[in-house]
Amino acid sequence: MHIWIRLYLKWRTTFIGSDNLGNRYFEEKKISRGEKKRRFVLYKGNEEASKVPALWHAWLHYMSDIVPPNVCLYRWEQSHTPNLTGTKYAHAPKVVHITQTGTVLKPDYVAWTPH
Repeated sequence: MHIWIRLYLKWRTTFIGSDNLGNRYFEEKKISRGEKKRRFVLYKGNEEASKVPALWHAWLHYMSDIVPPNVCLYRWEQSHTPNLTGTKYAHAPKVVHITQTGTVLKPDYVAWTPH
């Protein structure tokens, strides 16, 4: 982390909490002319917005002023998986085509390639 970011966080923000992924959340100490206090997240590891849990997302976007706990609240909650778009693990739906020789799974679409 750059030194100016550390200094800004130390002097102008208050540490609010962290989540179970290690992301840390901050809020400005002073309000800028008629605005709300700005809220920040410092990601642990890769900076990826999908790493913000739902309750912290609500806090960051002023949907809630309640600071979430540092635990999973529900047993059905799953651990974070990164956004797989653009990787070989990205979701690619398949469609069943029934032919005279049998059934075949084929991609739902053909990706466009420039010439």
